[in-house]
Amino acid sequence: MTGTDPVSNLDDDGFRVYLGFIIWITVLMAGLGSELLVFILYLQKTGWSKEKEAMWKVAQFVFPLLAATTLGLAAEEDYWALPILVACLWKFGFPETILYMYTPLVDPNSTTVGNISDILNSTGTVAHHGAASFLICMLVTGVVFPDQHVISPILILLMQHWFVLTRYVNSTLYIVSELILEALFEWIVLSNFQYLVANHWTASLAAGVMLVAHWEYLAAAGFSMLKSDGVRSSAIALSTDRIANRLSMVNLADEEAIPFRTDFRYSTIGGTTTTVVNQEYEGKPTNLEEEVSGSEEEQQVAQKSM
Repeated sequence: MTGTDPVSNLDDDGFRVYLGFIIWITVLMAGLGSELLVFILYLQKTGWSKEKEAMWKVAQFVFPLLAATTLGLAAEEDYWALPILVACLWKFGFPETILYMYTPLVDPNSTTVGNISDILNSTGTVAHHGAASFLICMLVTGVVFPDQHVISPILILLMQHWFVLTRYVNSTLYIVSELILEALFEWIVLSNFQYLVANHWTASLAAGVMLVAHWEYLAAAGFSMLKSDGVRSSAIALSTDRIANRLSMVNLADEEAIPFRTDFRYSTIGGTTTTVVNQEYEGKPTNLEEEVSGSEEEQQVAQKSM
């Protein structure tokens, strides 16, 4: 019986890879699980608001610092990198990954082109987060050696996140800076790919998946430009941020809510008050409107409370 278990014949490198995969799956479950918990237990019950949008911006603001901390700890094979990785990569549970899949199902004004863009963003985010967490787990377990060929592309990704918040104040600066850094990132990955293969096959695998994720993001951006057709009314958006737009589509009060009008307003079952948000694209103002259903007495009480 001695030495007959499935992993007993693995050499040291093979066992470290095995350990890295186990830890990686654990990290994925924690990250995606945090998104589901925040989405189901928090956002669906309380809805989206300017306060939550501010929290979303803070999560984006601290991402580069937390990611740099994670990278430094992982390079030293410190397991404290893992909880920080989950917090920063999955933005403290803000469900950016699942929302791109969720919105094509609930937005009654969605188009085929728009749905393709959202699906590309969703699968791209899954691939991006999966590749990033995979590499960190392999660094932590000592499978990948943190030489300059491994670290250099990651630094460009950190730099891309320096400019994320500029989209709220200057979209042109944001687009130009991101495209320049994107070109530099892909150049560095492709020019160093042979070194990554020599380091370890898991390093080259992570780099390849990350490239595919970025290509999906670029394709999604192209489709999103095609779907911009002037005015679009829907229950979305407190800002031009794509994730905030999708978060604001989350039902505001009742999990049993269903869309039931052709003007894309939403109502909840049981005579509860519904907030309707109509936004027009291309910088036109957002109109907020309160709709009260129920008995006449309930309407009077609700109107007094507005």
